[in-house]
Amino acid sequence: MAIWHWCEKLGGGVNGAVLAGERRMPIVDLGNPIDEAARAEGAIVVGGIWSEDLGPAWMPSARAAFLDRADRHAAAVKGECWVWPVAGGAVADAPSVLSFVRARPRWKFVLDPVSMMVPRLLERAGDHLRRIFEVLGTSEQLGAVVISSCAAEGDRLVHREFGGHEAFDREVLRWWGACGRPEIPVILLQGDTRAPEALRSLRGGVGIGEDAGAP
Repeated sequence: MAIWHWCEKLGGGVNGAVLAGERRMPIVDLGNPIDEAARAEGAIVVGGIWSEDLGPAWMPSARAAFLDRADRHAAAVKGECWVWPVAGGAVADAPSVLSFVRARPRWKFVLDPVSMMVPRLLERAGDHLRRIFEVLGTSEQLGAVVISSCAAEGDRLVHREFGGHEAFDREVLRWWGACGRPEIPVILLQGDTRAPEALRSLRGGVGIGEDAGAP
């Protein structure tokens, strides 16, 4: 199991970069211009844009704008493209993820349960996580999975080091262990010392280590 690291993260949003071995993959928002350096490094696109003109990212006009920008981004990139689904985005839940990537064979997605859920879902976290992992965990276009804990901040969930929400953490490990493929890289928050130990217990310590780079 390859371990990647989520670094340069600011606040509770999906931002910063993923370190896949020696390769840095910046996390970018298509609401802002993407420079050529970011494209060359294999940018990971956040799954929605919001603006005063377009409204919330899930609205038809905003979704159409996101899909158009994603396709234009892909046209400028050689090789694979990546999307990071987020709750409330144009690419947000299991059906929208599959609809997006199946229409775009070059795209891979990051499976991040925290970003795909909202606080009101924590009461039945096990059911929601089961559905997420059963539908997406075996997809051939799954590129990586985020293993972290969570906390509620207003109307969204934010990432925390493992152990911060024991019930959620237990269900994440349970359903990733049941549905996930061991060859898929795992993204951990940089500095999280508890998650690697939890993953060792899940996989019996076999094949866990740093990756040499993105696939």
